[in-house]
Amino acid sequence: MPWEQPYQERPVAVNQGEIEGGVVGGMGERRAPTSWIMLRLVELLLIPRFAGARARDTWYSVRSYEGKLRSHVNLLPGSKMLKAMLAACTLVLLLSSCQSTGRGSSFTPEDRARFDEYWQHYHLSEADWPEYREKWLAEGEKSAAVLIQSVMVDYVESFDENDLLRHDRARTELVELFPASIPFLAEGLIPAQDIVRKQFSEVLVHAGARAVTPLSKKIDHSDPEVRRIVIVTLRKIGHPSAAPLLEKRAKAEKVWRVRAEIPGALIATMGAEAGPSLARMLRDDPDAFVRRRAARVLGGIGSDLFVEDLIKALRRAERELTQIPAAGGNSEGVTDFEDLLVSLHAEINDLCDALEDLTGRGYGKNAKRWLSWWEGRP
Repeated sequence: MPWEQPYQERPVAVNQGEIEGGVVGGMGERRAPTSWIMLRLVELLLIPRFAGARARDTWYSVRSYEGKLRSHVNLLPGSKMLKAMLAACTLVLLLSSCQSTGRGSSFTPEDRARFDEYWQHYHLSEADWPEYREKWLAEGEKSAAVLIQSVMVDYVESFDENDLLRHDRARTELVELFPASIPFLAEGLIPAQDIVRKQFSEVLVHAGARAVTPLSKKIDHSDPEVRRIVIVTLRKIGHPSAAPLLEKRAKAEKVWRVRAEIPGALIATMGAEAGPSLARMLRDDPDAFVRRRAARVLGGIGSDLFVEDLIKALRRAERELTQIPAAGGNSEGVTDFEDLLVSLHAEINDLCDALEDLTGRGYGKNAKRWLSWWEGRP
């Protein structure tokens, strides 16, 4: 796969039209990385839908540490030991899910056979598919959920198999299923693999303002990578209704990697009105990289209202640069002497670039010259 070592694969025949946990089979003969697909099915469908909060948190923790465990004990992705560990986790979680819900699938064998017939038309007869899609959706919310989740699995699975035509088809279908598919896609941002989040984020962007409310429920998620992809998705959507969420997150966020995404999202959703929030991040954020992002965005805002903020930030960066031998560094996450030097020089470069973009002037990397010009202007 593009982002991991290749999984050991074996032929998988799925001609029985079987539905397990709401996922439709019967998609024809193909080769599939079965251990990876098992994880996708559990993460996308079973865990979010049936497991309690504790079971969900346990599962996502296990998946987050899977890669670290593999790297430390040299477990190949397709190894029997890794598959056994993940299968055991799956079994425990599914048992917990059944105990917490007290119910199983509500679909009869006739329902499953009918859904499988519909799904065959999705893969084999694109011209007839809209008619069968409408029949499927007309059967109610639970039946629609089976359709949406099946297309989501096909979307991820086809990417894993590098089947671009099938992948594009699934993305188009998820867009066709708006707005019903939007909450499911937002839930799909939670699995541990960043590549899965990115895939569903791309589809959610097509939903525009309709995706803001479902995404707002994930912006305070306990996993910082989930918060980050939510902010990235909101930036790409660029709808003003997301601005209050982003401003609130900017003040509360503790992880610099997540805060670094906020300046671009603010300007995309607020335009020039984002200036005060960006100036606050430039002034108060403890991380140099976040301040650099804020400076670059301010440089393109097209208003000289924030020139003084940029000059003050430049003076501070120059002062910190002269104090390095005595202090040894004070930027969040930066303790090494050389790293701090590089970080401060990069910040100074970005601040000067932003000043030049805003003013059309060129006073170099010298805060005194910038301040003298600013104070002496007519």
